[in-house]
Order: sequence, then structure tokens, then C-alpha cells
Amino acid sequence: MSSSNESTPAPATQQQDDELVHTEATATMLTFANPPENDTQTVATGCSHQGFSAIGINIVSGTDVIDFSLIDPSMCRDLASAIERCVDAKGFFIPALTGTMQVLNQKSVQITFANFSKAIAQLIKPKASVL
Repeated sequence: MSSSNESTPAPATQQQDDELVHTEATATMLTFANPPENDTQTVATGCSHQGFSAIGINIVSGTDVIDFSLIDPSMCRDLASAIERCVDAKGFFIPALTGTMQVLNQKSVQITFANFSKAIAQLIKPKASVL
């Protein structure tokens, strides 16, 4: 006499298989539920705008010149943190920027907003590529 239980895998094995599938499925679904923007320049420009706004500098156009000699060192840290948080929230990785912003301040660098955001775009990588 044949039992229907013979064709059913053991519950522990099935549960282990489901956990592996669910872990991968969950990761995939979460990625698609809140996908990162795929254009690093768009992310860089938006996050740079947000960063300068956070320290009270209103950027109007890409030709606006940022004079880092006029930005207080503590504001350089705030600018770096704001850009880093924004980039992270968009699903990207960016290296720490505080030291870089402080060097720009110490060297009295002047740079257009367009060039600043292009440089930021070069630093941004999708989180999946840095894991």
C-alpha cells in the first residue's frame, strides 16, 4: 500500500530550501522595491544640491562658482555628511568626503557646481559593486 507521505520531502529539508530561496527572493524584491537611480550624474547633481542647501548655499545653475575658502571647515564636514547620506539613501556608495572638502577649503579651491557634481559622479558606485 502506497502512502502519500512517501513523495513529500522531509519538512526540515523543505524548510531549509525555502529559507535559501526566500533569502535570495527577499533581497531581489527589496532591490526592486526601492531601486537605486541608475544615472550617477543625476544622483551626484541632486545630492550635491542637497548638500549645499544643507549648509545654506543656494545653487542656481551649473555655472555657479563654489569658493571653498569661504566655507567654514565645520560646514565642509556638514556638506560632506549631507552628500554622503543622500548618496547612500539613493542606493549608492561614496567614499568619505570630509577630508576632501577640508583640503578644498585649505587650498581655497574655486570650482563650478557642474564640475563639482561631475567629480562626485566619478566617486559614486552602486552598492552591489562594492560588496
